[in-house]
Amino acid sequence: MPPSFLNRPVDLLTATGSFEPVVEGAAWRRPCVVLARELCSFEFYTPSAGVGVAGLAAARLHARSAAPFGNAGWLVRRGGGGYGVWWWDKARIDPWLQDRFGQAPVQVFPETLAQQPGDGWRIVRSGQGFEAQHWKDGALVSSAWQRRPFDAESWTAFARMQRNPAEPPPDLPPPATRSPLTGAPSAAFELEALSPETIPRVAALAGVIAVVALTTFWMGQGLRLRALAEADGREAARLRASSPASSTSQDRSAALRIAAFRRLSDRPDMLAALGTALGIARLYGAEPESFDIDSASLTLTMPYSAMSSIDRIAAEMEASRQFADPRPTTDPATGTIQLRMRLVAQRPGQGG
Repeated sequence: MPPSFLNRPVDLLTATGSFEPVVEGAAWRRPCVVLARELCSFEFYTPSAGVGVAGLAAARLHARSAAPFGNAGWLVRRGGGGYGVWWWDKARIDPWLQDRFGQAPVQVFPETLAQQPGDGWRIVRSGQGFEAQHWKDGALVSSAWQRRPFDAESWTAFARMQRNPAEPPPDLPPPATRSPLTGAPSAAFELEALSPETIPRVAALAGVIAVVALTTFWMGQGLRLRALAEADGREAARLRASSPASSTSQDRSAALRIAAFRRLSDRPDMLAALGTALGIARLYGAEPESFDIDSASLTLTMPYSAMSSIDRIAAEMEASRQFADPRPTTDPATGTIQLRMRLVAQRPGQGG
């Protein structure tokens, strides 16, 4: 049996502020709360950047900027060719959570994510109302909640809003069913399922892993190139000693190869530098919105909220010895700070 501090129940938080047990003994390291569907708002977002890294960044930016609440919690989940974005009103639910759990961090997620995934069109009886759902490729792409059962008119209005549905909607609303809550979100803790509460921990861990992995990789590449250059140098010396008269062209070829290897090994490691820069920014709670990097320079674009720590971030960048001349500039029109800096070439074995 897991220790008591791991044996946390999963509760359903209703719209009246009451907690109803969903799972009595789920092994969670911290309290886990399912938010009743009527406490949440949903939108399916399709970024123009697709569903890669840039698409996820766009979806997270949309979640922050398009929230329907002044103090919003949110969660982004990939699927169905886009991203499902969930919001809830922290100003409303946080007092309830604090009354029950004190200052302990609480993992929250919408009730719909704790249901069994659907297929196509369905209506689920949820709490004190009904939720119309449209699923595509195992992902929720549309959701609407109302207190009364869906009739033909409200169902038609919901179905009409769907663009390019996976299958045509039924003419009449399907019978409402209950979907038992599993006590854990259906795959909601994937990498793409990021919320404001989880981003700092995920970012810090990912930053450390990225820095270590990329630095190790590029140092290995540099050592390999050095070894090849030294091998070519030894071969050129052997050829000169064994056949001085006929080795001129071979010497020249070996010398060219050595110079090429050395130039390549002396170039800045762009990926390693980017990993270092992102890790430093996140250590100070600054989440870069975008970046621009080439073989000579790196520019990070960060929100205005990083203003209080930008000087320390710049100092840490320079102290890492992978960057030089970090210069922050502000852009009031976009509410961002751009930190520009030169990349410094690093030899294997060099660094801080």
